[in-house]
Amino acid sequence: MSDYKPYPVLAVADYLIQLAIDKGNPLTLMKLQKLLFIAHGWNLAFNKQPLIKEPCIAMQWGPAWPSVYDHYAHYWGSNPITVAGIPERKPCISLWQRIKTAWNRRDGEEG
Repeated sequence: MSDYKPYPVLAVADYLIQLAIDKGNPLTLMKLQKLLFIAHGWNLAFNKQPLIKEPCIAMQWGPAWPSVYDHYAHYWGSNPITVAGIPERKPCISLWQRIKTAWNRRDGEEG
């Protein structure tokens, strides 16, 4: 049996935020929520395991993790998230590179 453990959603969020900041393309809260959902789904597809241990919920504008919304609520709207925490464990790097490549040019408003 694998010793893999899903990540806390805020650790994954902070990792994505830092990747975006490093590339000069900071995320909005809406884009972050959608990227988290995509990353979680891709990890299920590629690795047959959940990436994030907390469940997401369906909201009017798409999937969301309440703890991410609560933590970054002051960045609501088109305000980019400009500060990330440092996750204890870095999520699967190859997965992030695939996601970043696929979503780098999107603004989070797409369906």
